[in-house]
Amino acid sequence: MQENIAIRIFKATKDKMYGSEYPVDIVKYYNDAVKLVEDYIGKEDDHYTNISKGSFYSYETQREIVLAELESIIMELEDKQSKKPITGQINASERKAAPLDAYFLATPTRVICGNNSKEIKKVFIVHGHDGEMKQEAANVLLRLKLVPVILHEQPDEGKTIIEKFETHSDVDFAIILLSPDDFAYPKGASPSEGMHRARQNVIMELGYFIAKLGRNRVVALYRQNDNFEIPSDYLGVLYKPYVGDWKYKLVDEMKKIDPTIDKNLL
Repeated sequence: MQENIAIRIFKATKDKMYGSEYPVDIVKYYNDAVKLVEDYIGKEDDHYTNISKGSFYSYETQREIVLAELESIIMELEDKQSKKPITGQINASERKAAPLDAYFLATPTRVICGNNSKEIKKVFIVHGHDGEMKQEAANVLLRLKLVPVILHEQPDEGKTIIEKFETHSDVDFAIILLSPDDFAYPKGASPSEGMHRARQNVIMELGYFIAKLGRNRVVALYRQNDNFEIPSDYLGVLYKPYVGDWKYKLVDEMKKIDPTIDKNLL
């Protein structure tokens, strides 16, 4: 009886995801599916490992991952066929979807397994309101014959901000520019206890790239200020002051990944 209930729940979740078209619905049903697989199968199972990767892909791919994994789980629960997770080609042609293996072969999940490439070509620049820092960082990359990726300079193509960010975040390295754009102090405290800090979206994107690329591929440059707050949760990240020979220190870190970068081009 319990197995029958489980099958019905998995089928209902799959049907909801199958009928979803809008990103907000896909995200909701994706989260439902992850929780369902965790509760019924457990985090140690390959199905959970594979389905949990979906959050780092586009909405369309996320939907296909969920559908394929749920179809595979349902078949196993019904004892119809034992399928290895992630092959998940059942009814893929009926949905006019590409075989799921193609997604993982074409776009490996760098968030889960990191970026093992030793070549740096594209570098994402996360910035706040300091235009000088942004331009100087971009100039350094151009002199090194690398491609700087600055989000607001990329075409919108009808995408939301987060979709645009996800599209252009497929890079080899990230430079996070921390400038004292905001001023804040704890609730109940006085302004005299306040500190300057980077914009909150900059901090969020710092965490995103740490997870996506690994700490060794993220360098944070900060403009020195007597009262500047550096995020304590990310103290394992390389923080470099934006003064003096910051360009050479930045390149030194990049050369640890890609030794072919020519420091003499600066």
